Amino acid sequence: MNSPRAARVGKSAGRFIPWLGVDVALVWCSYALALLIRGTTIGLEYVPALLFAVLASCVVLVCNEAFGIYRRWWRYATSQDLVPLAASVGIATAGVSVLDLVWPVLRPMPLSVVLLGGFFATCAMCAVRYRAKLSAAVRRTLQRLVSRPGLGVTRVLIIGAGEAGQHLCWQLQNGASGDRHHVVGFVDDDARKHGRLIHGRRVFGGREVIPDLAQRERVDLIVLAIYTIAGSELRTIVTICQETAAQIKALPNPLAQITHDSQTSGHPAPVRLSGESLFGDLTVEDLLGRHSVVIDRERCHQFVRGKTVLVTGASGSIGSELCRQLAEIRPTRLIMLDTNESGIHDLAVELMVSRSEETTVVPVVGDVTHARRLRALFAGERPALIFHAAAYKHVPLMEEYPEEGVRVNIGGTRLVLELAAEYGAETFVLVSSDKAVEPSSIMGATKRVCELMTVAMPTGGTRFTAVRFGNVLASRGSVVPTFAKQIDMGGPVTITDPDMSRYFMSIQEAASLVVQAVSSTTGNDVFLLDMGEEINIGDLARRMIRLRGLRPDVDIPIVVTGSRPGEKLREVLYSSDEHTQPTAHSQVVRVLGLRRPLPPDQLWNAVDDLVASAVEGDQGWVRQRLWQIAQDGAPQVALGKAHSSAM
Repeated sequence: MNSPRAARVGKSAGRFIPWLGVDVALVWCSYALALLIRGTTIGLEYVPALLFAVLASCVVLVCNEAFGIYRRWWRYATSQDLVPLAASVGIATAGVSVLDLVWPVLRPMPLSVVLLGGFFATCAMCAVRYRAKLSAAVRRTLQRLVSRPGLGVTRVLIIGAGEAGQHLCWQLQNGASGDRHHVVGFVDDDARKHGRLIHGRRVFGGREVIPDLAQRERVDLIVLAIYTIAGSELRTIVTICQETAAQIKALPNPLAQITHDSQTSGHPAPVRLSGESLFGDLTVEDLLGRHSVVIDRERCHQFVRGKTVLVTGASGSIGSELCRQLAEIRPTRLIMLDTNESGIHDLAVELMVSRSEETTVVPVVGDVTHARRLRALFAGERPALIFHAAAYKHVPLMEEYPEEGVRVNIGGTRLVLELAAEYGAETFVLVSSDKAVEPSSIMGATKRVCELMTVAMPTGGTRFTAVRFGNVLASRGSVVPTFAKQIDMGGPVTITDPDMSRYFMSIQEAASLVVQAVSSTTGNDVFLLDMGEEINIGDLARRMIRLRGLRPDVDIPIVVTGSRPGEKLREVLYSSDEHTQPTAHSQVVRVLGLRRPLPPDQLWNAVDDLVASAVEGDQGWVRQRLWQIAQDGAPQVALGKAHSSAM
């Protein structure tokens, strides 16, 4: 019975020996052709010449093996694989030339024949190994010359004539998709490429030619083949592409997933491709330029690893992502607290699979306003790090139920703050919001009071800090999934004001930067995450509709519903009294100059009075007292009238 080693040797020889025979034949034919060219001017001794040809063939075979020519899979060879082949035959030719010069008595072949034969052998070996690609290219070229693209053939315009674009063009022309796609050309802003041909396709010009070009060439599909591009640049190009009737796709970066997993928390980004498609859909993250963020993993490890961590509001959008990323940093125990039992259960099941063996995941069903239950939790677990994300966040609902917003957002935060200090936690982190800045809503006012309480806590023991950021993409109830659902249902897409604008960031980005920010806290400070550019909500709705291949106001109507109580036309990230200071991370800044209108003792008395009123359900008194604390004793704002809104 043959051993596995013998089987492997036999299989390898089965692939190896045919190529040896082919290369020997090519070398002999190359020398024969060289002799025919020189045959009228030389005399030849056939026996030495045949012996010389045998030796030359052996030298070529040895060099090919040394350069790994027989271990390559030539079906997928590129121009880079020509280099070792040419080097192998070149070195072999040089060796054979030396052999010819030192041959005893009479040289068996003229040196010119040796050199010419080496050149022919190189060309022949390349042609044989690239025969499949050459024949496919010739066949497709002939097909395009004798017939025009028919039904079922997608006419493709590629945006970007760089490495990604040229590779896509080659793939569409020579790959399995070649019969289904016809590349009409490229568009690139680099003027040096204009008018040039890439894989036989012309670079027509810059982005300004896209509308006319798409109409003239009857383009069915526009593919953005640019891996590195700013969000503002991408939005400009997409806006131009949306003037055409073509579908818009993006070429995903094959290295993006690897880079994301190695540089961020390790929580994988969603893969956007399906089936055999070369293209991916443009996402809102693409339009906004909000993708993965690089954090100082070593610093975050030192901050979290080996400690007991408590996350309140753990089944929410931000809370659940915080739990995922914290689990990757390997705390000893991860306590996940929320009133949503189903959400906590599902998250716990997920993390049981993905967590490290060093981390124990503890799901807890509980309410941050339940003092006795929360005290028992702190006494039993003694958390070192507390991420307080539990809060009511929906602005219109909190306008209807201000007492609930105060009871949970302010009362819950007050209780967790006190217990963190009482049980000696190292760090308390308040997950805040840009709506806390110059608030116009009940929700924003409660977050403003929470920030004031956080920075008013006594110093010297627990470090208390707040992290402020704007809207989170794909969070529950936010505008992006709402628009997506409305588009799926066929419309209409509803906005409350066409001039409304907001800041956005991804959930993964927000959670990563929260951990990064608080690893630098010294206590009683507020951090602000880099939110990028303001995005007009009306433009966002139109782009999302267009990315589905639909037409705004034609296929999907857009309806302006009017402003809702408590919402601003534009959010601000810090007030006129505040200013920012850079930190060690470029996407995190420290907010300085936070106005503290009340001394700590008066603040705590006012908060206790406010929470007591909320528990009693006195909405009128709750509104009045809340605004007095949040707006420095100013009269109550007439909510819904002082600010326009649209969301």
